[in-house]
Amino acid sequence: MKNRTLLLTAMIFSLNATAEAHHDVGKVYKITETTSIEGKVVRFLFRNPHSYIFLREAGHDERIWSLEWASRKKLSRHGIQAEYRILLQLLTRQNDGFSWGERKNETVD
Repeated sequence: MKNRTLLLTAMIFSLNATAEAHHDVGKVYKITETTSIEGKVVRFLFRNPHSYIFLREAGHDERIWSLEWASRKKLSRHGIQAEYRILLQLLTRQNDGFSWGERKNETVD
């Protein structure tokens, strides 16, 4: 997915609701209301059970919307794919020496 300006119609979310890993959409979102948001995609999480688009709203640089979407499986069936994917096996953070993947129990199964 390209980082470009998009016009999206998204459900208005309930500010007092918390999204669980899997939830009843009608209990989290006001599904009878819609709004349009224009901006730039700053992040795309392509995963199950729901994918997310993070959109920086045009004219409001500090406002980033989290837009919940369908699952990776469902999106893939419609031709939507993540452009770049790498299996992370070793991570080394230079600023503090943190690392992951060098010890026996740090593997991707």
